[in-house]
Amino acid sequence: MMTPLESPRVQALIALSAAAFAAVILRVFPPSMYSFYPRCPIHEWFGVLCPGCGGTHALAALAVGDWREAWRDNALVTLSAVFAVFPLCFAVRWNRWPAFLAAPRVSPLAIRWALTAAMLFAAARNLDAHVARMLR
Repeated sequence: MMTPLESPRVQALIALSAAAFAAVILRVFPPSMYSFYPRCPIHEWFGVLCPGCGGTHALAALAVGDWREAWRDNALVTLSAVFAVFPLCFAVRWNRWPAFLAAPRVSPLAIRWALTAAMLFAAARNLDAHVARMLR
């Protein structure tokens, strides 16, 4: 017999509630105005932008619906958020909670491609910043 917390609908509701709570926190306390958000250790120690730098700012911009600002802060996180929301919309629309909550099966090749894309994104961001500094 399944306990209430094992129900796929309850688990989905908990996940949705956590995401909504995080969005409210980002909207009420934007990272551009409050300094309690953690800083990126890679950026602090090495002075380069990692693939996740600006991700909190991008999610805060998405929470207020500012897609342009989110894209400018971190395009990779903005795209990832869109691809994370799509399966959620599918689950809500067609009542596919068990499929949504199941652990995704990701091939090693897909993981390699994702890591390669993240590293290329980080390299392009830092190269762009380096070129902009040289042109000043």
